[in-house]
Amino acid sequence: MAVLLPSAPSLSGRKRPFADIPKALTLLVDDPFRSLAAAVRMAGGFPKEQTPFAEFLWADFFRRRVSAQLLRTEPDSALSEAMQMVHGKAAMHLPGWSGRSADN
Repeated sequence: MAVLLPSAPSLSGRKRPFADIPKALTLLVDDPFRSLAAAVRMAGGFPKEQTPFAEFLWADFFRRRVSAQLLRTEPDSALSEAMQMVHGKAAMHLPGWSGRSADN
């Protein structure tokens, strides 16, 4: 019997096969958008959530909206941009959304 497991997205957001998961923790690479989500949470953008893997949802949200080049070259600017996004209507489906909308 086969067991279907979710596969981690690549940095481009595409899912990868289970076989691509590294065999050791030391071989894992940083997902800069997950790191951005953590930085936004630590800066007060959204609270730590009970929803399992909420940070992955936020990372995918930012992956579609924050330039990877900006994140690589100007991380402080990317953080500022992301902090503005967390209160917008586009984020209202995400766990921990504040309920305040900058779009109103």
